[in-house]
Amino acid sequence: MKRSYAPQTLRHSALAAIALSVLVSAPACDESQPPSETLIEQNAASDRMDWMATASLGASNSCEHALEQLQDNVRTEMLLQVEQVRRQMIDADGMGGFFGGGLREDVALAESASSADEGAVGGMSRDNAAAPSDVSETNVQVVGVDEADLVKTDAEFIYTLSGKDLVITAAWPADDMVEVGRVAVPGAPHSLYLRDDQVIVLSHSYRMELSADERRAQGDEGEYYDAYDWHDWQSLTLITTIEVTNPASPTITNAQAFEGYLSATRRIDADLYLVQNTWHQVQGIRYWPDVDWDAPLNQQLAALGRMVAENLQVIDALTLDDLVPYRYELSTEGILDAESQALAVDCEHIYLPSAHSGTNLTTVITMDLDTSEVFGSAIPGNWGNVYASTDAMYIAATNWSYFWYWTEEGQAPQVTSHIHKFDISPASGRATYVASGSVPGYVLNQFSMDEHQGALRVATTEPTFWAWWGTDDESESHVSVLAEEDGQLVSVGHVGGLGKGERIYSVRFMGERGYVVTFRQVDPLYVLDLRDPSQPTVTGELKIPGFSSYMHPIDADHLLTIGRDASDEGVIGGLQFQIFDVSDPTKPRLAQKTVLGNGWNTWSEAQYDHHAFNYFAARGLLALPVSGWEYNDDQQDEWGWYGRYVSKLQLFKVDVQSGIQAAGAISHDALFEQYEGDDECMRYYSYGWEAQIRRSVFMDDIVYTISNLGIRAHDTRDLESGSIAEVLTLEDAHNPYHHYGCN
Repeated sequence: MKRSYAPQTLRHSALAAIALSVLVSAPACDESQPPSETLIEQNAASDRMDWMATASLGASNSCEHALEQLQDNVRTEMLLQVEQVRRQMIDADGMGGFFGGGLREDVALAESASSADEGAVGGMSRDNAAAPSDVSETNVQVVGVDEADLVKTDAEFIYTLSGKDLVITAAWPADDMVEVGRVAVPGAPHSLYLRDDQVIVLSHSYRMELSADERRAQGDEGEYYDAYDWHDWQSLTLITTIEVTNPASPTITNAQAFEGYLSATRRIDADLYLVQNTWHQVQGIRYWPDVDWDAPLNQQLAALGRMVAENLQVIDALTLDDLVPYRYELSTEGILDAESQALAVDCEHIYLPSAHSGTNLTTVITMDLDTSEVFGSAIPGNWGNVYASTDAMYIAATNWSYFWYWTEEGQAPQVTSHIHKFDISPASGRATYVASGSVPGYVLNQFSMDEHQGALRVATTEPTFWAWWGTDDESESHVSVLAEEDGQLVSVGHVGGLGKGERIYSVRFMGERGYVVTFRQVDPLYVLDLRDPSQPTVTGELKIPGFSSYMHPIDADHLLTIGRDASDEGVIGGLQFQIFDVSDPTKPRLAQKTVLGNGWNTWSEAQYDHHAFNYFAARGLLALPVSGWEYNDDQQDEWGWYGRYVSKLQLFKVDVQSGIQAAGAISHDALFEQYEGDDECMRYYSYGWEAQIRRSVFMDDIVYTISNLGIRAHDTRDLESGSIAEVLTLEDAHNPYHHYGCN
């Protein structure tokens, strides 16, 4: 039976004394006294620990109020972690029984937690080239809500990343393809947006990498690294805005850095959104007491109590500077400008939860790309899945970090996801918190959520306590419908019992319908009628072997999917591509199926990243990067390997009547030969990963393939004739042969 927690409020001024007295006096093996009542309930506001409660957030009324609540989050999290240590001591009759050896004092259980003539580029005129009629775009979930990716195009130029550079390639017409411009970007670039004549590059870096420290400039890296602490390894997300009005002369116009790890990003017109998750390691907090590992248990518990008291003093001394992330401007040299330091969010836009949700801080950054102005809103909480419509952003965080806290199944809370809604409508001017709600189970990814006519539909899987990270005979999936009412996301409709003993592998909402795929041994595809938000119902179900990990609408009546084939017993097979006919929602049927490969040795990035899934409806073509290991037991190379790693762009002709037919494949292996170095050595050390195709772009009948090595253009009507043109995007300084010592 689940424990019922009575609300109580104990202020931190008394916490140290209480913690010490409880720990010292606690009997070593008194099983009649539940361990959870000796530290957590005695020292934290227990109503904040009830994850079964519906989460709600309230704006802080002052900086002092914000600081007090953020400190309280740190206290509660610290007590949670120390309570785990205390239980391990008691269960093992001291740390000696637990470790069987010396104690490492550094152990911490905290969760990481040149200008060109107009009309001429690269010295050749392109004015006479008619623009392509049809061009593929980034595969996004919601029309009008752009998502960052490795490549973007404006139907003439391809913008992509290579090493630390933004590379601009004049791609149309294909036989004149040539690199026309590039610019180095601070940090490690990983994705980009294209908006009119702006390219916005997102990068990752650490504070120390953007430092102007003289010792680094002099090359004394050892002394530099030894002299700095963890704060200099603070993770940063960089936004670099580049003017590309003249593609031959791209110019950085603005660069900013934001503390934290990038959880998600979206762009709607001139508004760029970052969802950042920040974990601030508080120096001075310890989780293991300074005591001999083989000391008597009562001495260990007493040392633990003293440690808690010291921890609480450290927490009392924290300031907003310690708990709220900063943002910075970067100089033209890509150096962090310390004088530009400012809090990424002001006090009145820090929203505080009614239930403890971890010490991490999730910050939603809004940047106006026209003015480079920045606004921030923050909520305490751990990493979550993000969905955005044109008017609202939803962040769903699951209570994963609490599964260890309850020692008995009856005490365990339901696996729950708290969902927070932010207004990002054009009138808001920034991401502004408006409401929160809760749903049973965990959210798989962004496609598990969808907003329709103001209501949020959420698909979740609810495992039992003992199967938090997997499935069991009692797990089931749900679809909940939430509506905003007076600052709450209230459940107005629900359907459960989906996939008993299974978990969700993919979801797609399309208007008034929803499609959910679960899997354990067979793949049930559920069709849901969502016309009435208060009465979501399952109208049809189809069970077939295997599963779909991504579903893409071909039209209103057909779904194109990628996933895995499987036997009737659930043994996983090759890559599976299917077309489902859902014209009759009561009788969904498998219309077409193709399998590539015969097991886990063949895979595709599109299985887990929908940006790699490129369905070009104008030509009925599907392009997917496919990788794998080709074994050859009869042929051993000079390095002792049997077979080799292979990466290709696999093309399929897709038709609901004739099926999914392989239409050829493209490799970048030939680009190896154009770099100076030892080809065989390179293949051995890199396993061919440098030639791994990541993305593709269609322009009419031309398909462009992109890897770390470069870009190739092929005519889809005649792949056998080879490439039309090729561009190498790695500069000599980034030559992979040099990197692997194969020159």
